[in-house]
Amino acid sequence: MFSRLAGGAEWRRAWSTGVSLGPALLVLLALPAVSHFIKMLGWRALLPRQARPSLATAYATFVAAQGVNELGFSVMGEPLKVLVLAPTHRAAGIKAAVADNLAALAALFAVIGTLARLGLGALPVLLLALMVLARAKEQSWSGLLAAFVAHYLGKLWLVVEIGLGLHFLGESALPAARQLSLACLGAAALGAPVPGQLGIVEVALTHTGSLLGIAAPSLLALALIRRLRSLLWLLLGLLLAARIVHTRPLIRASSLS
Repeated sequence: MFSRLAGGAEWRRAWSTGVSLGPALLVLLALPAVSHFIKMLGWRALLPRQARPSLATAYATFVAAQGVNELGFSVMGEPLKVLVLAPTHRAAGIKAAVADNLAALAALFAVIGTLARLGLGALPVLLLALMVLARAKEQSWSGLLAAFVAHYLGKLWLVVEIGLGLHFLGESALPAARQLSLACLGAAALGAPVPGQLGIVEVALTHTGSLLGIAAPSLLALALIRRLRSLLWLLLGLLLAARIVHTRPLIRASSLS
């Protein structure tokens, strides 16, 4: 469906538009580093203080988990968050991973409500978010709040990513970034069972952008850049995941010595 949204000429213009960005393209590809770091802080806050890995280890683990999650139902990489911990802390790590996913789901509802500018109408969305968080009964509310805020800010970073992309492509960023971000988040939520939401997010991005009057080559270039970025972070995540799995015996041996 996505490939049929434009003709060959528009695809060629989209390709040349993306290539012409130069160094700005590298900036767009690196932007997820910020959102990953913010979300990682939330997961790390859910762990007992004595079980928390260093910031570098926690960040590498979170990126690895996110990369593996792209391959399936957004949970395949979660065991890595437990595997990286010492055996004595892995029970707490399982609880933290579950609570972190609940916080992420709650934050998704809250961000969609924020971007939709629902006003008082956002109260049911926030209530639903609190109900989701309430399922993590064994976690402290301070840890849950930290994870919720981290995921909220991390997901809201999407507006910055799309806004910068539109700016670099010569489009009006401020009016469109919020609507495009809302469309992408909604499509990602509905297409969660699809690995990487392949094609679903692209259709939402290009369709919403066309309604906003954004040129088709710019929309296609933005969609291609976002998919290329996802692929690069997926590969990085898989490399880090392989490293974590490979070093698992070393972690176990060191904890027993």
